[in-house]
Amino acid sequence: MNKHRILIVEDNFLFAAKLEKNLTDWGHEVLDIFENGQSVLNFLEKDTPTLILLDINLKGGMNGLEIAQQVSNMEIPIIFMTGRTDDETFEAAKKSSAISYLVKPFDLLILKSLIEFNAFSRFESEVSGDDEKYTYFRKNKERVKVTFKEIQYIKSDRNYCDIITDIGNFVLKISLTKLMEQLSDPRFLKSHRSYTINVEKVNGLLLSENKIRIGDTLIPIGRKYRKEVIQKIEQS
Repeated sequence: MNKHRILIVEDNFLFAAKLEKNLTDWGHEVLDIFENGQSVLNFLEKDTPTLILLDINLKGGMNGLEIAQQVSNMEIPIIFMTGRTDDETFEAAKKSSAISYLVKPFDLLILKSLIEFNAFSRFESEVSGDDEKYTYFRKNKERVKVTFKEIQYIKSDRNYCDIITDIGNFVLKISLTKLMEQLSDPRFLKSHRSYTINVEKVNGLLLSENKIRIGDTLIPIGRKYRKEVIQKIEQS
């Protein structure tokens, strides 16, 4: 199990104390407990946790959604904790950098499973001896090595990316734009605002339907990407 350095942001002292005890019993380190947004921001100027447990309804100025927005550029995984079940709050949380949304009261086993089974993945590539780039993705408790040539395509949904590969599918908490920057490899090309393809994996080009075929999957070609996609595929 990976040991996490966790920050708790919760204005219910008894609930926060219970969380701290459980997290410590599970082998994690609780860096501190705060009940307002400014204290969190001050702390993050000096230290960076690997996870923030963040209540949405807080005393004082900022609520949890606003705090998440303030720290979004730090790419720290966040788990929201809230008693609110309205659609407006849930939709706002989905647009944030949070990895999950727990409605109070929740089973602590659910929190434990989120912490211990979630990848909290950051994309890191390396180069093997034969100059083939590769990275590692987490699947359950295993770190799986995937070479760039094994990646077929990537589909994004807001701040998440589904990476479809020859050896399985993986999910990263990262935007497609940022992932493309980190891939930085000429074989990967954006074909649609929600898709990036590996041009070496393309099996067919259906221009009349504005689609690419990779294996048995048809992937859309966006109008703004059409010219570059066709040129790159024809050159490959």
